[in-house]
Amino acid sequence: MRTRLLRFVPALLLLLALLAGCTTVSEETASNEGPDQAAQTSESPSDPAQEAHGDDALTEQNRFLHGIEQRAVRIGDVLYFTDCGANHVPMILAVDLKTMECFPLCGKPECEHKNSSCGAYAGNAGPVSLTASQGRLYYLDTVFAPITSAVCRMEPDGSGRTEITRLNRDLESTSDGKSYSWFGIYADKVYRVFCGDYMEDANPHETAVFYSQPLEADSEDRVEELLRVENAVGAAACIDGHDLYLCVSTVQDQENRFSVYAYDMDAETMETLYSGLASCVPSTIVCVEDELLFGYGAPAFRFSLSDHSLAELPLSTNHDDVVMVGPNVVFIHSSPYECRCVDYSGKLLYEGFYVPDELRDADLTCLPLGFTDGCFFFLMESFTEESVSYHFLAFQTTDYTARLLYSLTVQNGNLFGG
Repeated sequence: MRTRLLRFVPALLLLLALLAGCTTVSEETASNEGPDQAAQTSESPSDPAQEAHGDDALTEQNRFLHGIEQRAVRIGDVLYFTDCGANHVPMILAVDLKTMECFPLCGKPECEHKNSSCGAYAGNAGPVSLTASQGRLYYLDTVFAPITSAVCRMEPDGSGRTEITRLNRDLESTSDGKSYSWFGIYADKVYRVFCGDYMEDANPHETAVFYSQPLEADSEDRVEELLRVENAVGAAACIDGHDLYLCVSTVQDQENRFSVYAYDMDAETMETLYSGLASCVPSTIVCVEDELLFGYGAPAFRFSLSDHSLAELPLSTNHDDVVMVGPNVVFIHSSPYECRCVDYSGKLLYEGFYVPDELRDADLTCLPLGFTDGCFFFLMESFTEESVSYHFLAFQTTDYTARLLYSLTVQNGNLFGG
């Protein structure tokens, strides 16, 4: 317990420093002042076992944040998230989970967050995936000539950004993007899971790929391909302790098959836990006690790690509903502005609005980020002919109230917000 408490002291000091450098943010606009980078440091755990095996507390905090495209991750009492980066450079923002104050992860005094000098902008145009390891943020950035993804690292205050390595270009070179993309950091390796089309005989073949690569410079050619599944229509992955859980959905000869794998990252061994006929095509996995919960797309399923049985959660969902899983609570997105919340048995807990009043006239697209600290978090998109706007929402499950934390509008043709 003493080790765990000591580990959170630097995170608390960091949070205080972040807030000291920012003015209070209204519900609709961000502060023009970022956190003071010079006053902030990040300390790595000194316990060699922790450095080798990761931070169990961090895993617990992020258990329900493995949302689609990994747009959010938590370190201590700070939640980091990104906008979509659709046709512009994505911005990384931070929210203090105690006060719900939200601000760009910039650190430059009096910055207006509107050009390339702002430290909150990450990488090139396109989505940025986030993860965390040993109290540091990691993200994937698209790089060109040749095109691939770079694994980049930064301190929790946004400083010290550096490219660690680039992912294997041959494996990453799918013909038409990726329908699912995930990466995780454990010990001295980066683990990568995705679904994408590979060209074969001039025809695209949807394939799920799982591989590892050393987390060090110039490691692109030192990869270990751990799993390749043809005819894949979906995949999802998560890390829990030293286990990496992976599921793959396939369709062949009009049969839907679902498989669950467990990879022990210490022993470097793979086990097939389940393979059978099932119409389960999830985009997220949540590990809770002795179960895996599969969500985002409807229907949602639960898988027992003890007896390896697969069962559909009794949620009464429609095919196109968005399903997010929290601790014994499931969020079901039933319309652009309304939802249902049920427990794992299907008992109704809430039905009504999850979007605040000021956004109910907008044409919204819901992009779930996940659940932490009693809240479901969402990134909402709204469009006009001239611009795209992003709205970061928190939906509290204690009283089922919604709150708008941050809004960003990007004019068409402008690579930066504002």
